Amino acid sequence: MGITVRKALLDDAGFAARIFTVLGPKLKPRIDEGDPRFTEDGLKAAISKGVNYFLAEKDGKAVGLASSIHDYKARGNGYVIFFGVLPEHRHGSVGTRLLESVTAEMKKHGMSSAEAEAHPLNKGSLGALKKAGFSEVDRTRENVRLRKPL
Repeated sequence: MGITVRKALLDDAGFAARIFTVLGPKLKPRIDEGDPRFTEDGLKAAISKGVNYFLAEKDGKAVGLASSIHDYKARGNGYVIFFGVLPEHRHGSVGTRLLESVTAEMKKHGMSSAEAEAHPLNKGSLGALKKAGFSEVDRTRENVRLRKPL
């Protein structure tokens, strides 16, 4: 069947909460403290408020998630808030497909560029972002900022 990417629905919030837990070691303290952004109810609220979530499915099963906002800091560009793929489904273009869907949505809404960030040691995220057309614009010890013209 292959990989499909679609806009996430409220019913997908359970998977989103699970993927944050599986993929986000830096998020774990916030999850453990009950940060509502990383709970099923919090994700449903974010979707209701217009945060864009895209779900990647492989053979009908959820395997990846990306979220974004438009008009980040009112500069006419979108921002990739989060993207991740379950470990057992990496290296099969799932991340790239998610990022392509996110940036296509940004372009549809008139954004001129997309921005994303990743930790310098997160080679998987950096590779997927670059494969999806993002270029590095700034690097520190803690963060790499990337941009893609749309």
